[in-house]
Amino acid sequence: MELIRHGPPKLEPIKVPVRVRWGASDKVLKVEWADQLGEYFSDCDFAPVEDAGHFVAYERPELAVWEISDFFSTVG
Repeated sequence: MELIRHGPPKLEPIKVPVRVRWGASDKVLKVEWADQLGEYFSDCDFAPVEDAGHFVAYERPELAVWEISDFFSTVG
């Protein structure tokens, strides 16, 4: 109930690189809500994914594999 009344607690942003690929057609978590990611991650690479909804990895597996591989090849 506390979360409903007051929202999530304020926390320090996570300070590790994060890549978020969000389905542009997600009906559960609206892509418009992504503007709040900066409050939670200090280094967030965000991009909406066209032709995908809530399950990007299932709906666009070739893209998901490429994104995961590329992300891990650039951090470290």
